[in-house]
Amino acid sequence: MKIKYLLSLIIFTFFIFSPLSSTISHPHGWIENSIVFIFKKKQLIKIKTNWKLDEMNSLMLIKAVDSNNNDKLDEVEKKQLKWEIHKFVLENMANKNYYSYIKFDNNLLTFKPREFGFTVNDQDIITISFTVNFDIPVDLSLKPLSASFYDESYYYYVYFDETKPASFAGTGPNSCKYKIDEDLQNLYYYKTVPPQRIKLHCGSQGGL
Repeated sequence: MKIKYLLSLIIFTFFIFSPLSSTISHPHGWIENSIVFIFKKKQLIKIKTNWKLDEMNSLMLIKAVDSNNNDKLDEVEKKQLKWEIHKFVLENMANKNYYSYIKFDNNLLTFKPREFGFTVNDQDIITISFTVNFDIPVDLSLKPLSASFYDESYYYYVYFDETKPASFAGTGPNSCKYKIDEDLQNLYYYKTVPPQRIKLHCGSQGGL
């Protein structure tokens, strides 16, 4: 089955979504999220996002590029999948803000996703990664940054990894800390579901 036909059949599982019936009241896929805050000269320059897909959606993605039908990805198929991820994120998730709602000083930050990649573990679970690169480096010494990752249609539920939701990289301040809560002020899916939110602060002022 050609990849374009299969992608249209399953709506590429993760990146393209059809309008949902109002009767659908639960997610049809789960995404475990972990992020890396990346600093340069003590300012936040980008966030690396790692989305671990559930078993069903991982299998569907493998099937989408598995030209020899062996349920595994060879090097050619891996290159094809990486290209499809890159293409569909840019073309079809832009109007969904890439599921990434990142605010600083109550302003939604603009960004363009880059550095696309993915891994497949021994259980054939796919983790998709890309970076959120900020147009202007963010100084967190006075005010915190907050980030929520969610699909407004609730077709997919995005949640933070319980064991290691976030980490740090680069030359950042020594006093950075984060906490995770639920954003009760920005409910989605008919205003019934609070997105998980991570708040990051670096410095003695502002707090969390």
